[in-house]
Amino acid sequence: MHDAGKEKDASNGATFIPDNPDPLALAVTEAVRRGPFTLALRDLITAIRMFALFPGVLLPLWTTNSQDEFYIGWGPNIPGLILLSIASVSHVILLVLSVPMFLFLPGPVSTLLLACGLIGLHLVCWPMQGPSKVWSKTPTDPLVIARYERVAGERWFFLNGCCVSGHNLQQNVNVLSETFGRPIFAVHNRTLGVLGDLFECISQRSLNLFTEETRVCYEYVKAYCADPEVKKVVLLAHSQGCIMASQILDELYVDLPAEAVSKLEVGVLQISRK
Repeated sequence: MHDAGKEKDASNGATFIPDNPDPLALAVTEAVRRGPFTLALRDLITAIRMFALFPGVLLPLWTTNSQDEFYIGWGPNIPGLILLSIASVSHVILLVLSVPMFLFLPGPVSTLLLACGLIGLHLVCWPMQGPSKVWSKTPTDPLVIARYERVAGERWFFLNGCCVSGHNLQQNVNVLSETFGRPIFAVHNRTLGVLGDLFECISQRSLNLFTEETRVCYEYVKAYCADPEVKKVVLLAHSQGCIMASQILDELYVDLPAEAVSKLEVGVLQISRK
């Protein structure tokens, strides 16, 4: 009987595979091994420890490149920088005042004051936001138009990073279009000042927050990946946009077959100031 059982197992192709050590077991994401609030606290501590590097973002203080996001020469960049500075300083003041408000004022009063402060921040940022969706400028050069026609089966997207106004985004997509020789479509990741964008980054990384911009861009990318007429989809991302691109990829792997996702190429941009 024992020999017959062995022959039966062999005929079915059953094979015992002993336990093997998995050297990649430690490579799982931290979201699997730690809770979201632990991750958020870790990111917040990291941001505080790295704050000494923040002034380097503003250097050099002067640039002759009018397409630089922090260009302070005469032009439409100035109003956006002023509003961004006001929003960033106001966020710090609101954060500092929120502690004594909740300690010494009744709960409903402090909550109402905090809500008014946040609404005020949104109103300050609103004039510099611009449209939610932006295309690179339409070419007039016949050679560029002919090149665009040759790549009609491609779709290129861009997700911007922190502290980018509508004017800055239009400049970014124009430069990217000239660099890659493709029309670029961008979904504007709108800014709420330095602290507002930082807290949003932590929420996206640790709490898996899907902002409106992430959801909109996901629908576009998903639709084009599933479109048989589209041969290639390229998603370019910078700074906070890289977090959003990561979230989009996670969802695409679940919602689309591998053949459709294989059309997608993701590019992470490191932008240096001159």
